[in-house]
Amino acid sequence: MRCIAVCVALLGCGRFGFEPTGTSGDAPAARTNIAFVTSTTHVPGTFTSVADADAICMARASEANLSGTFVAFLSTGTTAARDRLAGSRGWSRTDGKPFADRLEDLFAGRIYYPLRLDEHGLDIGTTGQYVATGSRGDGTDGADCNGFAGSGTTMIVGNATGTTGFWADVNTVSCAMSARLYCFEVGRTQPLVFQPTTGRRAFVTEQLFTVGGGLAAADALCTSEVQLASLTGSFHALLPTMTASAASRFALTGPTWVRLDGIPLADTPLAFMSATVRAPLNLSSIGSYDLGLVYTGGNLLAPASGTCADWTTTTSNTTLGRRSLTDGGFLNTTGSPCNAPYSIFCLED
Repeated sequence: MRCIAVCVALLGCGRFGFEPTGTSGDAPAARTNIAFVTSTTHVPGTFTSVADADAICMARASEANLSGTFVAFLSTGTTAARDRLAGSRGWSRTDGKPFADRLEDLFAGRIYYPLRLDEHGLDIGTTGQYVATGSRGDGTDGADCNGFAGSGTTMIVGNATGTTGFWADVNTVSCAMSARLYCFEVGRTQPLVFQPTTGRRAFVTEQLFTVGGGLAAADALCTSEVQLASLTGSFHALLPTMTASAASRFALTGPTWVRLDGIPLADTPLAFMSATVRAPLNLSSIGSYDLGLVYTGGNLLAPASGTCADWTTTTSNTTLGRRSLTDGGFLNTTGSPCNAPYSIFCLED
């Protein structure tokens, strides 16, 4: 496999006033920048300038005893959000888990954990997760409430439970809608360093699965990608049938599943199968981070009726998930006819 060039440390645990530091083995390193989503929501159409949003970020950081300079991730017609972070690198969440290293990583989707924790290290959950950005997925200006100057009609929002693409740009909504803000510390240039977790491996296929050959064909696609990526081990497709759950294809004891960059998907195998996902399974067998759709059948713990007749016919319908999300959309984003090819998830036995 083409290895992802990452050395990572999962740093610390979430608590009030926590300031994460990068580690490499037992050797200390300088503290990383911190990024969080605000615990409070705001109506961007009432701002008078981006400086108002920066002041909110500084206030939230101060309340959580986080030192440093924090700016809001917002784009306007004069300054792109990505330019507001220029000259800085290495961002961790408030629980110390890695978010992203370089700007080019951030906007290429090479994100490790979703930025769904607030300034106190608390998970905002899977409701009310819209975050005002005014930014397209590449960090440049889009719909921005007229520069967040108190007028204008629409703004781009991101989804705090998402990573690649969707974290910054998932929808365009009214400027009258209340939304959270992303707050990024700036000024530090320490590379993000973390220790990869070991466990059973998982990936999303780079090639697309065409319904018609049943589970055997799906498993064959997983095996093909394992061989092409020079991986070892036995992998099977994470798909249900009308009589058996996807979870029943795997042991739910033992190590949890991890992406190929060493990021664990969930705390335990059962948590993953219950869709309590900490990081999305959006890394392919060849190291590509993507936001595309994937066949899931909509449920991992029970048989499913919408399985394209156990993945043998293209004349019925099924359910697709969104690989870059960690909310319910991870398994169930939309319905789809079975006649279009999509990726599948492959898990090590």
